[in-house]
Amino acid sequence: MKQRLAVAAGGASVAAAAILLLRTRARMAKPVPRDERTRWRVVTIGCTQEQLATCPAPLAALGAEVDIELRDAPGGRGTELRARLRAGGTLTPADLRIALRQSKQLVEAGEIAVVAPQPHGRRKPTPQGLALDVIAAASEGKGIL
Repeated sequence: MKQRLAVAAGGASVAAAAILLLRTRARMAKPVPRDERTRWRVVTIGCTQEQLATCPAPLAALGAEVDIELRDAPGGRGTELRARLRAGGTLTPADLRIALRQSKQLVEAGEIAVVAPQPHGRRKPTPQGLALDVIAAASEGKGIL
């Protein structure tokens, strides 16, 4: 009896592994082409579309090189501010990410949060301080620290 149960469990494991392998291969066989420059980038802002009637200044500064859309966020959580770069422009995706993040901060908090300059002045030039400065400068474009 125990032997039959072990054989059945082994067979189920092999079947599950085969299904997983086939699904993985199917996904890899159909890559979705995505143009990083022209894909939509979205932030959810905690306000209604009426409160966001004018385009926030950081996004408006990008001018005619971006397409902008407003949509209701799922679950009544505010408004989705969507933007994408137009083809042939000079802006980079990092420029658009920075403008979207700053727009969200400006609408929700009334100011744009910055890491530098330090409010307590300059820190000593230590290896850790230098590493933190380099990381903070690089994180601005990707939005991660």
